Amino acid sequence: MTKIEELHHIIELIRRHGLPLSPILEYAIKEREEQYQAQEADVPVSSVCESPQRTFGKSLEDYKRDFCNLSVGKSNGRKLPHKAILLLGVMRLIETGLIEENMIPL
Repeated sequence: MTKIEELHHIIELIRRHGLPLSPILEYAIKEREEQYQAQEADVPVSSVCESPQRTFGKSLEDYKRDFCNLSVGKSNGRKLPHKAILLLGVMRLIETGLIEENMIPL
């Protein structure tokens, strides 16, 4: 399986299981796919990475690492899922267009 096929497989699994695919994550996946296509076409990766459209500095692996290393609270030796659930909920609201600004009103 090629790296591009792996990315498509990841997206398929996310959608099949009804998990939120935030615009940021979708952009990171698309950007990584462009990098892999450039590598296959022997185009220097730096020219793809330095495009003026790039607005996010993190790769898909960076987001995966950040979510895996998310600082969470503990109670009775068990990790609490509240922060991860909140982040997934906010990502879903951004994806559906209910949050359009860089602020969530109280």
